[in-house]
Amino acid sequence: MSIVVYALEVSDLDPDLKSWNRWVDAARLATAARLRRREDRALAIGAGLLLAKAVRQAWPEQPLPLDLKTAPGGKPFLPGLPDFHFSLSHSGTWAVCAVADHPVGVDIEQVAEDMREVAPRAFCPAEQAALRALPETERSAAACESWVLKESYMKAVGLGFQLSMERLSLRSGPSPMLLQDGTPVAGGVALCPFADAAYRLAVAGTR
Repeated sequence: MSIVVYALEVSDLDPDLKSWNRWVDAARLATAARLRRREDRALAIGAGLLLAKAVRQAWPEQPLPLDLKTAPGGKPFLPGLPDFHFSLSHSGTWAVCAVADHPVGVDIEQVAEDMREVAPRAFCPAEQAALRALPETERSAAACESWVLKESYMKAVGLGFQLSMERLSLRSGPSPMLLQDGTPVAGGVALCPFADAAYRLAVAGTR
């Protein structure tokens, strides 16, 4: 099974409807309830709706809401569907869900000027030098692309930010190669075309 990505623009989604209780898992509903900003609640609910849709497309009889659990590394999983792997992400007004039959990670980020500020703590010296060598107008997008590639892999291996970005380095080119401690990572990472040019999306698999 290839990696399938679902996306939802949540600007018009009302996150406070009681009817979401029928579709979205209890853990995500609780997380959304703790968020103060309506936009953040909409993203949390939107990601839960995408996961429910993805599961129902594969297993139409699967009961909802889902019984979502969290592994020690922070990666969510469905105990009743051990061969169904997924990853969630959201940024700005977009929520995304990637699914596969092997461990998968996805990350979406909105390109912003402050993306360049993460370089000193998230990128190795060679990556920082490559970023500085780019025209000023291209640096934010390039930093964002490096970030989503790394974070998608960190999610795929189930560690999230327990795996420091400083241990990952990106060898740029037509087919970016991600290295961990100087060794190419297993599986692969890739930037994906996305309908909204203000965002960057990446997926990673560990198979």
